Amino acid sequence: MELHVAVGGWTYVPLSEEERRGVFRLAEEIAFPPSLAEVLWRRGYRTPKAAKDFLALADAPPADPLGLPGTEAALARLLLARRRGERVLVYGDYDADGVLGTAILVRALRAAGIRVRAVLADRFRGGYGLHAAALEPLLRGPEAATLVVTVDTGSTAAEDVRALRALGADVVVTDHHALGESLPPADVFVSPRLLPEGHPLSFLSGAGVAYLLARALLASPDVADEVRGASSAREALLSELEAYAALATVADVVPLWGENRPLVRRGLKFLRNASSPALTSLLRAAGVSPDELDEVAVGFRIAPLLNAAGRMATPYEALHLLLAEDAEEAESRAALLRRLNEARRREVGRILEEISEADLRGPAAVLCGADWHEGVLGIVASRLEAELARPVFVFAPAEEEPALLRGSARARPPYDLVALLAELRGTLPDAVLVAGGHREAAGLTVRREAFPAVREAILTRLAARYGASERTPTRGSPLDARLTLEELENGFLSRYAALAPFGEGNPLPRFLLEGVEVVDSRFVGRDGAHVRLNLARGSSRGRAIAFRQAEFWRTADRARTYALACEVRPSTFRGRTHADLHVLAAEPRPSPAFVPFVCREDTLSPSRLLAYAEEEGRTRAWAFARPGDLFLVLDHGGPRGIATVVGRSYTPSVLSLSLEALSGSGAAEFGEGQTLAAVLLDLPPGEPALYALSRISREGEVFLLPEVLEDARRWARFDPRAWFGRAVAHVRDACRRGDACKKAGDGAYVLAVGAWRSLFPPSWSPSAVHLVLRVFVETGLATEAGRSVLRLKEEALEVSEGKLVSPTLVRLVGRSEAARLILRHAQVPAHAGTFGEAISFRAP
Repeated sequence: MELHVAVGGWTYVPLSEEERRGVFRLAEEIAFPPSLAEVLWRRGYRTPKAAKDFLALADAPPADPLGLPGTEAALARLLLARRRGERVLVYGDYDADGVLGTAILVRALRAAGIRVRAVLADRFRGGYGLHAAALEPLLRGPEAATLVVTVDTGSTAAEDVRALRALGADVVVTDHHALGESLPPADVFVSPRLLPEGHPLSFLSGAGVAYLLARALLASPDVADEVRGASSAREALLSELEAYAALATVADVVPLWGENRPLVRRGLKFLRNASSPALTSLLRAAGVSPDELDEVAVGFRIAPLLNAAGRMATPYEALHLLLAEDAEEAESRAALLRRLNEARRREVGRILEEISEADLRGPAAVLCGADWHEGVLGIVASRLEAELARPVFVFAPAEEEPALLRGSARARPPYDLVALLAELRGTLPDAVLVAGGHREAAGLTVRREAFPAVREAILTRLAARYGASERTPTRGSPLDARLTLEELENGFLSRYAALAPFGEGNPLPRFLLEGVEVVDSRFVGRDGAHVRLNLARGSSRGRAIAFRQAEFWRTADRARTYALACEVRPSTFRGRTHADLHVLAAEPRPSPAFVPFVCREDTLSPSRLLAYAEEEGRTRAWAFARPGDLFLVLDHGGPRGIATVVGRSYTPSVLSLSLEALSGSGAAEFGEGQTLAAVLLDLPPGEPALYALSRISREGEVFLLPEVLEDARRWARFDPRAWFGRAVAHVRDACRRGDACKKAGDGAYVLAVGAWRSLFPPSWSPSAVHLVLRVFVETGLATEAGRSVLRLKEEALEVSEGKLVSPTLVRLVGRSEAARLILRHAQVPAHAGTFGEAISFRAP
């Protein structure tokens, strides 16, 4: 079992000794703080060259657009349309990527003097993809268009491409979606999917593809000199179009690898100083100031505004804003997007509340609502998938044709929606009419009467390929690195910014921060739902904000130190920028400033003086010891490392190891031919750890902090199984009384997660109540049926606590047993903890 540190579900897995050495070498070579060097190391950039290449890529010049397959031929066709005076239709998808890409090409074609009209797919009339029927009226008559250019769609639309060509139009398909069994029969096909895997241009979004084509057009000799008569105007236009492409790259959640990395960095830089009516109005409507503008603001505040148009009304509302040149018009259209986004939030909440009553068991959740809004199905599917960790399909009646159902699907690896939908279309061609998208996000249209068959086919195929059992949801995600407050004070933000932009493929780093005190706090926001924290560790200080964590911090013991899972965000106030920590989770943790001094009777020299290191991110322990001595520290329920001291260098090397290694053959490897001092900084997770440490310690002694002895006295009086039995009784009685819960049709009790606390007497602490919930979920007594809803089976509440299997309960029992063993065999001097004396333990 790999040792890890958990904070509220977020997990940090310590590096091995070899990896730690590599991280510190990397930090020195590239002049980065150890925490950020650890982020690079864990993401595969483990040599100075690899790290520097990754960092330099963000500032790389724009790529040659002609390196994208099909761009040269598409450019030639556009220039021909310009010379002939043809009319061009730009047809884009209805999401943010498609609308932004359409705006890019429309503005570029207008600047080049090409007559152009934009047409967008409609989520409610025709749905996703290219629809020849929607364009047919514009391809007839004296004003007919003779060239159709698609944006963010068309890769699998072979029939519609043929239909458009049969109507006399040439077709240029630009798209970034997965290819079908054959390429679309277009006159020109522009796609990064034609590049080798890993090529810098292979990760482009639909708008990114459109932007490269626009750059090629505006850079062509017979166009460049005519763009508003000045090269400076052409460069300004290209910068604005690049900003559109950057917004789309983040909004469409494509990997920030290759060309996407510098494209997004340049685009965000331009956006922070944007002056066009369209962009300034968009940022104001999203409530984003230039100082706040980063990838997170784009993904969670700007992109939802653009997508709200296609979800709740028509995507043209977003397109008109992006093409607006008048400030008054731009403000009006941005205000409309804001209202549509607010309506979208309300509808998502209503649907999720209904789904909370549904049975979500099985290899996937396949749901349909008679009055659900078709426009928000993707959001609902994403939220559910994040909770269930299984594929989710959500359907609603099509607005223009009630006999059809529109569906949105979400999944994560190893599931592959593209392959699954291809199978469905092949086996149920009369039921599944339209399907397309990515491996993790897709859309489809099915006949309403065929929904039961489609649902059964989805479940059957997923069960056959991936197994019929439900997968356990992943709580949180791994933390990337240890962080210290000291690091934040020394140019941290400039190095941190070099890792950006963050997003898909280069996620925002999350850190473990240990041993911090909360010196001050205040509740902020509506109803005091958020908490502003001032932190300290030694002489270092830091600021943090904990969103929606007021309940935890109102009852937190400020006298204790804490471990935090957090993100770092730059924050500017009165012209000064500092690092702000965004707290994801927090737990009280003991963090001793020192290990009690340990000396033998024959000397007071520093031959065996042991001291706990303050700088946790660099060194877990300092040991002043004889050459060759080993020093092991057991902290927070698990060994953090072994330090080997050579001479008087005072620079130990630290090796992370597991309890299994100590208990088994690894003990001889660590102890043979060496002397070792072991010190407990916290109660171990069980008796085996104590026996293992005693076996490999010098003379069998394990030294204890006085605080550990006090903890042992408390834990020795604690019976975890009896405690949990009382908890089950409280929950059972409250459910049967109807307190905060109601009985569902299958006999299970349903209650909101927020109401869980009300099932227990006021004397139960929040941490105890949280532990009970964790055990309930681990043992299957409770299951989460939605984002914030619990289901409790009545028959499960009758189970005997002695028959339950729960990692949390096992850990609690182990600590209690270890505490009793310590009390039976601890040796406590009269002045324990003072210089020269310490509490020790010898296993029998």
